[in-house]
Amino acid sequence: MKKSALKRTTNFKPVYFTKAGWFYIIVTIVLGFAAVNTGNNLIFIIVSFLLAVMAISGFYGKKNINNIKINLRMPAEIYAGSAFIVRLKAENEKKFLDSYLLKIRFYEGEVFFGRIGRQSIKEGRTDLIFQKRGINCIKETVLYSRFPFNFFVRCKRVPVSSEAVVFPKPVKSTESARSYSLNETEGNAVKDNQASEELSSIRNYEYGDSLRLIHWKHFAKKRRAESEEF
Repeated sequence: MKKSALKRTTNFKPVYFTKAGWFYIIVTIVLGFAAVNTGNNLIFIIVSFLLAVMAISGFYGKKNINNIKINLRMPAEIYAGSAFIVRLKAENEKKFLDSYLLKIRFYEGEVFFGRIGRQSIKEGRTDLIFQKRGINCIKETVLYSRFPFNFFVRCKRVPVSSEAVVFPKPVKSTESARSYSLNETEGNAVKDNQASEELSSIRNYEYGDSLRLIHWKHFAKKRRAESEEF
C-alpha cells in the first residue's frame, strides 16, 4: 500500500517578532540614540533595563520550548473525507522549569496548553480530515510559544512517528432496502427447504437471492459471495 507523507510546515522560522516586539525594539533603539546624543545617565539606565528584559525574554523563551516530547494517537478506523479525533500527549521532560503558552500544530490541527508542569504530561485533542486513502504519515509537529513577554514567538520542530490507514470514503449503497425485507420474509421457507432437501450445487450470488442462501464458508475463503442451490 502506498504511503503518503502529510505536508511539511512551510516558511518555518525558529523565531519571529510580534507587533509588540517590533514596537519594543523601535522604542529601545530610539532611546539608545537619545542616550548617546544627550549623555543622560537616566536614559542609559532605561535602555540598559530594556535590553536586559529583551535578553531575559529570549533566554526563557528558548528554554520554554525545549525538552517537550509529543505523541499522537489516531483511531483505528479513519475514512477519507470524514472528520476524526486525534489525541495528543505532550510531556515536559525538564527537571526544574514549567512550560507555558504552548501551541502545537500538525497537518491542519492545533492544540493549546496554558501550562505543563515540570516532568508532567498533559493531553489534548483536535479534529482532522484526511482527503487521501491509503497509509498517511505525520512525521513532525511544530511547537510555538509567546512566553514570557509576547515580544517573540519561538518555534521548534518536534519529530513524531504516527501512521494511519485511511479507508476509502463511504458511499451510499444503490441496493434497494425492499429486497432485503423480502428476503427476510422468505427465511422460513428457505429454512424448510434446506432441512428437507440436499445441497445440489453452488453458484455465484445473484441480486435478489436470500441472504440465508449465501455459502459463508466459501465467502470467507474466496472473498466472493456464492449461493447454495437445493
